[in-house]
Amino acid sequence: MGIKIGYEVKLLTPANTAETGTIGKEIDVEIKRDKNGTPYFSAKHIKGIFRGKILEFRNAFAGINENVFEEYFGDNLNGKKFAEKYFGSEGNNPSKIRFSDLKLKTEKDLEKINHKIGDRYGVKINRKTRVAEDNSLFNYEFVKSKNIFVGNFELSNKFFEKEENEENLEKKLKFLLSSFLHIDKVGGLKSRGLGKVEIRFTSVGIDEKRDLNEKSSRFETVKEISEIILEDRLKKPNLKELGKVEKYSYTLNFLEPSVLQGKIRKNEVELRNSLQGSSIRGAVIQYGLDNNFKIEDLLKIKIAEVKKIVKKMERKRNLN
Repeated sequence: MGIKIGYEVKLLTPANTAETGTIGKEIDVEIKRDKNGTPYFSAKHIKGIFRGKILEFRNAFAGINENVFEEYFGDNLNGKKFAEKYFGSEGNNPSKIRFSDLKLKTEKDLEKINHKIGDRYGVKINRKTRVAEDNSLFNYEFVKSKNIFVGNFELSNKFFEKEENEENLEKKLKFLLSSFLHIDKVGGLKSRGLGKVEIRFTSVGIDEKRDLNEKSSRFETVKEISEIILEDRLKKPNLKELGKVEKYSYTLNFLEPSVLQGKIRKNEVELRNSLQGSSIRGAVIQYGLDNNFKIEDLLKIKIAEVKKIVKKMERKRNLN
């Protein structure tokens, strides 16, 4: 397992958790909710914003002098290369930072959750003429200000390089964590003043979860987390090797509705009745990398196509 860092996001203004509208609904832009009705920001959305901040600040450093990266971080990576190193890229370069969804804190009662949500109307303004466009009235939901969302992200074991200088590692850790705290807007409709936030780290978990000092300022927690991680780094296990290759069978149960997209014909999408083995294989390899298995061993894994199994009772019901 990697190092899990917990954080809270306090809404300074109302926020919309969705990035796009919904066609054919009473509300044009709805709050994104999980299967229990809890509003959330997707892990992908938070990761994208974090990556953007890293690029912004790393490129800002480049304007100081030509040797700034070597001087401050012990490398010569520009913003794009630095982001790819930790956030991954195409090919055999998986992300070294994994995010959970960012969910509304504490409330589980749907009625109480709905009291935290409002809606309002807006119109689309033409940026050139600065006049409202015809037939542009729309309405949208938002989570009210002062509510708190909670989430975490995990630094995989591959985040740390074997030969990396401890001083340089500390600088990179502090840079990444500080950049994350500088995220000040999330969600959709930000141009309408929505989504202003303040982020605070709350915990760090290696073998067990450790709560951070609540009296520390937001940026003091960066130092606190860095010290905990660097102290633990000496305990980092050696690379694990897979045992003898064997054949296994398994059952895959979906916890939420899923769409297995097949061929697309104009405005029609054909659904598959199976899941490609490569999709499962990719997830297994990612899990192995996160848990410090050798990539050359993981690449030997082969997974067959996952077939949909229809129960006899269900098949009879469909035929009737």
